[in-house]
Amino acid sequence: MAHDARAIANLILEEAQRRGIQLTEMQLIKLVYFVNGWSLELLDEPLVEDRRRHGSAALYIRASTKRCRATPRNL
Repeated sequence: MAHDARAIANLILEEAQRRGIQLTEMQLIKLVYFVNGWSLELLDEPLVEDRRRHGSAALYIRASTKRCRATPRNL
């Protein structure tokens, strides 16, 4: 089942915060991309819903993090 890119990004941010790791916007976008790739390879289905009609998941995450430029927080 595919999920919203922001939901996946939030899970990654929560885990990073739990581990005391700060992520840049680009690191967050890449991690969402990699997680989606692993899901495609291992489960044969995307983890992030297809947003081609509205732009890529990376652009969607970037627009969401624009509100909190210093460091990405929960989107």
